[in-house]
Amino acid sequence: MTSYADVTAEQLRPHGLNVLPQLFAASVRGAQLPPLGWRRHLLLALILTPPLALTAALGYGSNMSFPGYPNNGAHILIEGFCALMSLVVFYVLHQEYISTGIRCLRMMAFAFLILGILDGVHALSPPYSELFVWFRSAAAFISGAMLALALSMSGRCRRIADKDTAKANVEAALVGAATLVFAGLSFVFRDDLPLMLEGARFSILALIEKGLAGLFYLISGIVFLHYYRRSRENILFVLAVAMFLLVESQWLSFFSDPWDMIWWTWHWIRTAVFIGILFGIAHQVVQSAKDLQMSHMWLVEKEKLASLGEMAASIAHEIRNPLGTLTSSVGLLGDARLSGAERSELIGIVEREVNRLNHVVSDTLMFAHPRAGQLHPLNLETVVRDAVKLQAVRFPAIEVDIRFESDFPLIRGNEIQLQQVIWNLFDNAAAAMGGKGRFTILGCRDGNFLTLELRDTGPGIAPENLTEILKPFFTTKASGVGLGLPITQRMVLEHEGTMSIDSEAGKGTCVRLSFPLIARQMP
Repeated sequence: MTSYADVTAEQLRPHGLNVLPQLFAASVRGAQLPPLGWRRHLLLALILTPPLALTAALGYGSNMSFPGYPNNGAHILIEGFCALMSLVVFYVLHQEYISTGIRCLRMMAFAFLILGILDGVHALSPPYSELFVWFRSAAAFISGAMLALALSMSGRCRRIADKDTAKANVEAALVGAATLVFAGLSFVFRDDLPLMLEGARFSILALIEKGLAGLFYLISGIVFLHYYRRSRENILFVLAVAMFLLVESQWLSFFSDPWDMIWWTWHWIRTAVFIGILFGIAHQVVQSAKDLQMSHMWLVEKEKLASLGEMAASIAHEIRNPLGTLTSSVGLLGDARLSGAERSELIGIVEREVNRLNHVVSDTLMFAHPRAGQLHPLNLETVVRDAVKLQAVRFPAIEVDIRFESDFPLIRGNEIQLQQVIWNLFDNAAAAMGGKGRFTILGCRDGNFLTLELRDTGPGIAPENLTEILKPFFTTKASGVGLGLPITQRMVLEHEGTMSIDSEAGKGTCVRLSFPLIARQMP
């Protein structure tokens, strides 16, 4: 298994379609490109040669036709699959655009969106009809032109500032709606469309559209190949091969008539194209998952090291001051000229600083190695009252108000840990109020949960600190490691509870704890 130490910056670089924004930032023209390699040249030849060889074997203008209508179901399946895969590619590119804001990705996404919609309409059109050929030619021509334009604009694409995801989705919806309107108008005015069939053959206009579409795909394939040579990402090589196969599928139209063998050949080529794209996207998804896992490992270990350094600095700071006081006090205790009262005062200082050191060590150990206590049914009201009773002795100037609903139900908990939670929150409230004020605890049932609200009359928490107070080692106290609230939150979570803190400057702080009831008490 890969450890975090094996994760390098090179492994965490963007990959797959994610590299397109970087590639768009620089023009393809004039770039120093590494060689493609003989293996990739051979692979291109092996993929692109069979369709051409099959076409030559079938012969120019072959009349080996299938019966039209009986095979329409197979045609619908093929074109429907290609349309669906086009929409999948649109979704992937659209998400890349949303995450990067690169205009070229948006145009590429729209090209596949239009291709998918028009191919779907083409699949459902009556075979041997003008509409049948019109939609196929329009799908190839428009999508090919948009792809070629988007890819040839590399180096001039700009990131859209303040990009809005909702706006991007609306734009895609508008393009999809416009494509459907175009299809609807084509159907309504089908008698006025340009001639796409001349008898049983494609018209000159249809062949020109297919020829231009093939040219656009050729340009796109060359650019994708340049991108692959620059980044060595397999998904870009897959897209380049896909574009070259689409070139063949378009230009084979010059040697075919509707429903003959060559016509079916270039349909199977298009199917192979989208199967390849599907596998390429699947490979990218798997690679993304692996990279995400490696990135997570790397970030977790980095955060651990940062926390360790922060903890070491905080503990060193908290220990250094008591140690200095202890050193001075112990040195003075050796002076025979001290009176009994002075000696007692120094001993008291030593005891206080030793207790302070013990508190720092205990908090640190509790945070680093929490002890999982046994949970059993208990009355939370009893635990709260016992904990507050002990704290009230330490802070006699704080007025305590405890109010619980009658017939308070039981929860599953650990008495020692829950008392520690109340002690920690009372200590924080007492420190905030300067040892005097009012501390209120309200207990009530909220559905299947028990809720405690602990309120103080202190100055409240500054807004900029409210999001930081639950982070380890953050503290605003003159002395303290900053582990009290993180330890408290951890103990609450161990009881499957939740903790939230609301505070407003000048109006005090409210800590809200919620614990699930025992199942048999739930309605």
